Amino acid sequence: MCFILVAKLSNSHDHSTNQQKLGIFHIEGQKVYANIAHGGTYWIQQADAHSFHLISDRIKYRQLAADRQHVYCGQQILAGLNVQQLKIIAHGYITDGQSTWYCAPQSQEIASLSTIQQTLQSLRYFLNLGTPPVTHDYPAFKLPASKQHYHALLDTDLLTDGTAVYYRGQVLPYANPHTLRQIPQKYADGTYRPSPVYLADGQRVYYQNTVLDLKDNPDIYVLVIDQSHQENYLFEPHTGQVYVRDLAFEQKYRPYRVISQYGAHIQHTLFLSPSGIFYFDAEKRKIIALRDNPFLNGNFKEIAPLVYADGQQVLYLETKNAYQGHKRTMAKAYFSVLYRLNDAQTAAWQQLKQYDNHYSLWQHGEHFYYFDQLGSSQLIQKTIYRIKDLESLHMLQHARLSPQQIRQLIKQDKLVEPQRTALLTVKSKVVYRDQKMIWFMIITILVLSFILFLVQRYRIYRQSSPAT
Repeated sequence: MCFILVAKLSNSHDHSTNQQKLGIFHIEGQKVYANIAHGGTYWIQQADAHSFHLISDRIKYRQLAADRQHVYCGQQILAGLNVQQLKIIAHGYITDGQSTWYCAPQSQEIASLSTIQQTLQSLRYFLNLGTPPVTHDYPAFKLPASKQHYHALLDTDLLTDGTAVYYRGQVLPYANPHTLRQIPQKYADGTYRPSPVYLADGQRVYYQNTVLDLKDNPDIYVLVIDQSHQENYLFEPHTGQVYVRDLAFEQKYRPYRVISQYGAHIQHTLFLSPSGIFYFDAEKRKIIALRDNPFLNGNFKEIAPLVYADGQQVLYLETKNAYQGHKRTMAKAYFSVLYRLNDAQTAAWQQLKQYDNHYSLWQHGEHFYYFDQLGSSQLIQKTIYRIKDLESLHMLQHARLSPQQIRQLIKQDKLVEPQRTALLTVKSKVVYRDQKMIWFMIITILVLSFILFLVQRYRIYRQSSPAT
């Protein structure tokens, strides 16, 4: 029964080959459907298939459409808009000259829908007592009417009428539209670009629509972790204060210093402090403190991405993943491990070759090493490999090898894992919501089945009992 339910949810709409596709929508016969990313396919009952069309052919507006009566953001109707007078302002904002709406370009999970509610909706749908659960949608907000025309502000999701400022359709508290700026993002290569989510107006600092407990100054910037899908971090260099999203690292442990802006071989961005090592756990949405800080025992410098030396020893970071249960449905654990290289030679480390942001070659006494920058996304799992023979060293020195060639050397045991000691392990566990829902459904169905079994047994017992 559980598998039938999952299959029905996965195939809530049987896709026909006779479809007209329009952005996230498609028309099939006389019906219009919205294909919500991560959510499913939903029939828009009010939509008129004959007049249904996209408002713009630009991909960032693929979720906006209209027919002869309504304007749609995904499957939602944007009430009060005159279809004949529509105009796109910018950044997802749309107006007819009287009403103004924001329609997000990407779908988001509906936070108000709990796993239990989602499961109950799924069961109702399975029993043909309701519609498929809507777990994701495109956020849409109507802006207040203004005597002044709304216009775009900066190169992010901002809109203003000259007085009030709105970010992604919601008011940005106390923001001054004349001094508002996007805080610069600093990349590992030293370049800067404007942040789309961290803003400041000379007095206040914002993460999206939230005012942070931090006074603006021109030296604030955002740390971007290279080659990583991790969070970006707001950094105030005068005090060493760090924010992730709207969450502040504890002030009593500052100053903080990011361990590296390179992310090819880590799953966690680590910050060093005199009081320990700190990192953000996105699943728990909290800052985790590790009191042990091996970097306090020496004057370590990052000699290569994620590799640190103090003249006596070399430390480096590396990642690994582990699935608990089936890879597609169970939880996934992420690890970032700090290792010490076990190479007791007293010789100095010498860099032999550097190939852009791909890899570098190093010599330490009689040993030769490959320091990787390509990362696990290129299926190169280790930060450091020992080069086993001179032939492989010459091959690596002669020309920049492709990721495929590097993987081949690893497969042939020409690049091998060095001897090392694990000093510190950081772990995060991600439990996917689909997994929670499946387990809740299984437990619910088992309980219902047991109750039905008891009821059936009771009826049989009553029928077989002699009349008194």
